[in-house]
Amino acid sequence: MFSSRTYFLPGNIPFEKKSDLICLLDVREHIQDNEIAVSSLRSLLKPGGRTVITVPAYQWMFGRHDTLLHHFRHCSRKRLEVIFSNNNIEIEKLSYFNTLMLPIAIMAHITDTVTAGEKCTGYETPAKWINYLFYQVFRLERFVICKLNPPFGCSLLLISKPIS
Repeated sequence: MFSSRTYFLPGNIPFEKKSDLICLLDVREHIQDNEIAVSSLRSLLKPGGRTVITVPAYQWMFGRHDTLLHHFRHCSRKRLEVIFSNNNIEIEKLSYFNTLMLPIAIMAHITDTVTAGEKCTGYETPAKWINYLFYQVFRLERFVICKLNPPFGCSLLLISKPIS
């Protein structure tokens, strides 16, 4: 088990074997140096291996919530394209998701921007019925994301593989 105080990315990843799949689900925003992290991931993949990455979208949505969660940034489609192409990695899919929740996230961001305090909207787990409702809304997108690339959303999904 790894200690929560041990940091492996961007460069000191303690795995000797190469992997078929590496998933970073809402992790990259916690890594200060994205370029080195992406390069490190590439070196850990077997030929034909894939990475699946999700990140918060839109830098303009960066706020108090992100600061409390120790985020360094949100990301844009273009920035992800540049980072991955600079590391000789082919993007197979790049899409927004969590589309239906974006209006709620924008309202929460505005609320946090105009109010003072240490806490922020959405920092604590909501009531069970609200959490269930959000889960069902989020779950609906699984049918869409496989076939379409929504033009906006709270998050970005990237699936990639190294160029041989």
